[in-house]
Amino acid sequence: MYKEAVVFKIFPMKNPMEGLEKDIKIARVVNSVSKSFKKNCKGIE
Repeated sequence: MYKEAVVFKIFPMKNPMEGLEKDIKIARVVNSVSKSFKKNCKGIE
């Protein structure tokens, strides 16, 4: 996969920090949803 990424110029990235803020926002949303889901579903089983 690494060789294919290099061939398609996907890797190495020109700017490794590019898109990091978006990834952090997505991670925060996913983590908050999973925490609230666990909190609301404790009695369901």
